[in-house]
Amino acid sequence: MSEVIVRERYLKNGKKVYEYCFELAHEGGKRRRRTKSGFATKREARAAGRQALYEYENVGEVVVDNNISYSDFLDFWIENDCKNTCKEQTIKGYEKKIKLYIKPELGAYRIKSINKDNLQAFITDLYNDGFSVNTVTSIKGLLTKSFNFAVDRNYIPASPAVNLVIPKNKQPDRPTRFKQHIFLEKDQVDKIFERFPKGTSSFIPLKIAYHTGMRPGEVFGLIWDDIDFVNKTITVNRQVQWYAGKRTEEEKKRTNGTSESNGYWYFCEPKYKSYRTIDIDDTLLDILKKSLGKTSMRKLLIKGGDLQVLQFNTEDMKKVEKVAKKYGILYSVLPDCNRKDGLSEVIFHTEAVPRVNMMIQKLKFGKIATFDDYLKNGDEKSLGKLMDFLKKQQGNEKSHTIEGDKVNSAIDGLIEKVGMFAMEKKAISVDQVKENFSINGEQAESVIRQLETIGVLGKKNEDGTHTVMMDKDAFINRVRGYQDLAERMRAVAASKKGENVYIDSLTYEQFMMLGDAELSRRFSMQDEAEQKAKIDREQANELEYVDESQKSDASESANASSGSAGAKPVRNPEREKPKWEDTITNRMLHWSYTPEQKEEVKKALAAGVPKATILTYFYPEVSVEKMSSYRKKP
Repeated sequence: MSEVIVRERYLKNGKKVYEYCFELAHEGGKRRRRTKSGFATKREARAAGRQALYEYENVGEVVVDNNISYSDFLDFWIENDCKNTCKEQTIKGYEKKIKLYIKPELGAYRIKSINKDNLQAFITDLYNDGFSVNTVTSIKGLLTKSFNFAVDRNYIPASPAVNLVIPKNKQPDRPTRFKQHIFLEKDQVDKIFERFPKGTSSFIPLKIAYHTGMRPGEVFGLIWDDIDFVNKTITVNRQVQWYAGKRTEEEKKRTNGTSESNGYWYFCEPKYKSYRTIDIDDTLLDILKKSLGKTSMRKLLIKGGDLQVLQFNTEDMKKVEKVAKKYGILYSVLPDCNRKDGLSEVIFHTEAVPRVNMMIQKLKFGKIATFDDYLKNGDEKSLGKLMDFLKKQQGNEKSHTIEGDKVNSAIDGLIEKVGMFAMEKKAISVDQVKENFSINGEQAESVIRQLETIGVLGKKNEDGTHTVMMDKDAFINRVRGYQDLAERMRAVAASKKGENVYIDSLTYEQFMMLGDAELSRRFSMQDEAEQKAKIDREQANELEYVDESQKSDASESANASSGSAGAKPVRNPEREKPKWEDTITNRMLHWSYTPEQKEEVKKALAAGVPKATILTYFYPEVSVEKMSSYRKKP
């Protein structure tokens, strides 16, 4: 054991002080010492030196600042422990209780001076002040966790927060505070499901929450394997949480709910590790059974949200249908726009990507693509028939005269205007549309019918009005979504060679009216011999061309191989260009990363590194150290 040596030291002003010194463990064959000066007397220096030596020999390296206040230590604990182990909402709850209750009473004391009597008196005072047992229990938990961390980091030799007691056999000095529980009456619940009826994306999650009392994150974390249709139970195995990157208030308003929101969803254990199995009634069971698997394209679009495509061999269709039903993936079979490639496609919501990836791993085939990839893969004949069908869907064929085109264009523009008018009135009728927009009855009925189809208006009431079923923001987002899809179809079709497909007047309303069964039937009606002859003619006249995207990829690869030192990182030329939208979230979903790599991306986002920069180096083959070096660059 080392000895404490005390010696005199003189400051620059000539004042004499005392310093203690003792030997530490050798490091790399070299001697190391711990010293501290500034003591007024030799006795003070020796006593402090002996205490420091004792702590070093029995605990480890001496804490540099052992006079830290409990307030500062709590901040240190949140930053260095809680942010590595707790969810964002949990941390916010901790910070609120620390700020309101703990720091005002205990924050000013040095952490080493707080003893068990201080903490027990604090807990008892909270109870006597009328705080609920739940609140006092949560504060007691914060004390226990923070002091345990202090012991672990050698700030104190033992925790004073052991076996603290919440009073049970005495009345508090003040009445216990409580919040009035809020219960929804049946008529209120009915109004909720009038707003989110069957067929909307919120219907089933709301029904599950209403019938089981599950938390929202637990509901959205369910997969079909969690539901036992035989024993009528739902098992809670996980929940979904959102990791929010660093954003300004303006960015939050602009990007919330979009792919630019600088965050991502992830699965984690249930709150309080509350794994459990819940009995469900026949009503919910019947709803869940009817929601499995395949649906129509129209219903899929009405639900809203981004869409992606699963591509697989046509011969595996039955396997895909079976496993998709098991995993609860709502999908629609797309018409085969290229019969020569031997592939089939189904379309599904982006939110189902994790379950689709699980399905691909189980089946050991298939890949996820974008809707644009599906369109680009189509041949001219099939794409032309697709466009023709869209303009004739449900007897809604439009006139191609000059006057007819003017009328059609006016009706297309009215869809959005009448929708906004309906938002203000809450309910509208055909007569109101005729009067306010100066159109005839047939045109007004057509607009009303279109708004019904996309879920903006409900069915006709007894008084002839149609009630608005959607809020303004949801309506605008849905219209923009249909417009975007229609524009993408225009762009893809316009880039094809061959016959004129007449898609210049295609609108989002026409795209919305797409129907799977009728479209597939029309595709299969063409005579096989005629089809083969036409394909032979097209192939005979086909000109070779180079896809611009291939040129771009080749250019990128050349630049990457000949780049000089210090150049900006570029896409790995050996990795195939993704078929899906290239975002941080999608890369995590489609590619395999280590937890350390994912954590490094979180740090980069928190440090304000632009997403475009992160995408230049965020590849599974790039080491964590290399990723970190880009983040630390000035």
